[in-house]
Parts: sequence; C-alpha cells; structure tokens
Amino acid sequence: MVKYDVLRKLGLSKTSAACYEQLYKHGAATAAQLAEQLNLPRTGLYRIMAGLETKGFVHAVKTTAQPTYYYAEQVDTALSNMTVYHKHLAADLIKQQREAMRRQNPDLL
Repeated sequence: MVKYDVLRKLGLSKTSAACYEQLYKHGAATAAQLAEQLNLPRTGLYRIMAGLETKGFVHAVKTTAQPTYYYAEQVDTALSNMTVYHKHLAADLIKQQREAMRRQNPDLL
C-alpha cells in the first residue's frame, strides 16, 4: 500500500492523498460520504476529486439519478495514468514555449 508521504512526494496534496487512501482502503464513495469520513467540507471535495480524476488516481461513475461515486484506481494504474498526465503537461509547455519564441523571434525559427 502506498503511504501518504509517497503520494505527497508525487505531488498530491495532503487532502488529495487522504481521499485516495480512503477510497483505496474502503472502496467507492460519494463526495458527501468522503467528506463525512474524512471530516472535510463537501464543497471543496468536488475540486479535489476532479483533480484526482484528471491525474488518473480515481475515476468517477456519474448517473443522472444517483450521486457521483468515486473509485480509486490500483496504485500501478494510477501511477501510469499520472505519468501520461505529466507527459501531456510537458508537451503543452514545450508547445507554448516554442510559440512564444516564434512570436518573439520569427526569423530564428
């Protein structure tokens, strides 16, 4: 099992790591259930869960009649997803940098 400190070293906030740990250990939960289990405000939890979903640590099952349930990915899957997420971020940064350089020095590129 991955511990808080390892997740923190990977760039997750303490609260994000706690949410992932809770889902990993205890299974699927809604934001309201997580808020109660972790004694956190529910409103801020939606932003945290969206971030964890974007990074690939959790996936959400959304239905129209039920609240959204969040599930933790297996650690190896989550780490693989996070690697892909960071590669996309790096590619976007490189593209933005090249475009900025092109605008500043159109004759050099």
